[in-house]
Amino acid sequence: RLRAFGPSMQGGLVATVAPGSAADEFGAAFPPPAGYTHLLTDVVRVQRYQEDGTVVPETEGFEVEFFVPESVIVAAATDGAGGDTVIPTLQVLRWDHTVQAWVNVASEGATVERSSYHHEEGWWFVRLATAGKSEACGTVILAGAADLDECALGNSPLTVSDSATGISIRGDLGSGCDSDAVCVNTLASYSCTCAAGYRSQGTGCVALAWTPERWSLVVEADAEMHYGWRVQELQVFSDTACQTQVTQAGDSGGFVYRSIEGFRCGLANSFVAPEVTAFLCNTRCVGGATENCEGFLPEDEGDAASTALCVTEGECADACASVADCVGYDMHVSLPRCMLVQGDCEDKVTAHFAGEAGGLEEDPSFAYVFKDYSQSVAANSFFQGHPASLALDGDNATEWWSESPSVSRRSAHLRLNLHGDAVVGSVRLLQAPKHAASQVRVHWGPDDATRLP
Repeated sequence: RLRAFGPSMQGGLVATVAPGSAADEFGAAFPPPAGYTHLLTDVVRVQRYQEDGTVVPETEGFEVEFFVPESVIVAAATDGAGGDTVIPTLQVLRWDHTVQAWVNVASEGATVERSSYHHEEGWWFVRLATAGKSEACGTVILAGAADLDECALGNSPLTVSDSATGISIRGDLGSGCDSDAVCVNTLASYSCTCAAGYRSQGTGCVALAWTPERWSLVVEADAEMHYGWRVQELQVFSDTACQTQVTQAGDSGGFVYRSIEGFRCGLANSFVAPEVTAFLCNTRCVGGATENCEGFLPEDEGDAASTALCVTEGECADACASVADCVGYDMHVSLPRCMLVQGDCEDKVTAHFAGEAGGLEEDPSFAYVFKDYSQSVAANSFFQGHPASLALDGDNATEWWSESPSVSRRSAHLRLNLHGDAVVGSVRLLQAPKHAASQVRVHWGPDDATRLP
């Protein structure tokens, strides 16, 4: 619908045609605009003339309305792939015959907004500051499209055909961002930024440091002993002050915590175990209490079903380690706030790493921390009934024993295998008092390193 034609217009012609029929009606086929979806409206040709028959000057704009529901814009922008970076505004384009391409009229000073002339959803009001021209005779050709969300489409090859242009194009319409990059959708384009720990090289991202698939931590006796070497517990920490423990004891054997930043398992999997009810934000942060209550959010107040714990990450890790049903926890990145989770979170992690549907929920305010039982501990020898696993069971009353009572320097060691993203800052070794090595050596390196013991 045309709303205003320009002050000097005295006559003219308006024609509309489906994009696929433009070649027959207008004598030209219009390809899908780069960076946008296929055309979502008819192609509109506007011819305006003054009283003397001359063309209305390009400097005189006009006003027009298009009809496209927002739901159609979002669906077209993602081709059903979902995503939350869609720009849900109709993008009005003008065909520029000089460059044989579509130009967004917003770049020429036009405004596009929801129309206030209609109660029906889907009408958009367009005010063109200048008309421009699509053909030498001053004719203006317009059409509507949606910004293509390349980030939501990923690298999947898509086919655009049809309804819009009658032209079929097959190609990678997604972002093409490296798997180690963050994609940000922008109007008619996108940007790729290498994730933390990576830098740009060529068209991709490379790691700033090489990370093996698995690490090995080796602790060996560096002293002679005549009554055997006995270790109660081998504890590994990510910091240098022995505060944040990497290894934890569990019912299924030792495990390590692994973190996936920017994601969470989700509230549907959160639960409250009897052991941690005292740490619930709704319990802890009442009556003027302040300890760790920065994590007490407005939505918690009065919500008896809230599962949020107002604890530090170390306290949350200890709480999850003490609860058999806890498979991990969603930890707020800046507040002392976490939720223990159970159920199918392990399946969500598997789907997340495989890039499949049903994975973790994206949330930049959280990190999902989960128990990884793929760690293992071994020794180059052990006495019957005292295997290396007893050094990682969380019980100081059980011990690993070297096989021989006579231990020479560097002849006995424990080896702990950890996942490649583990960080080790310090190690604590608890030994039986009368069977302790006065000095030990600690080695840390790739699991397949030949120079490790």
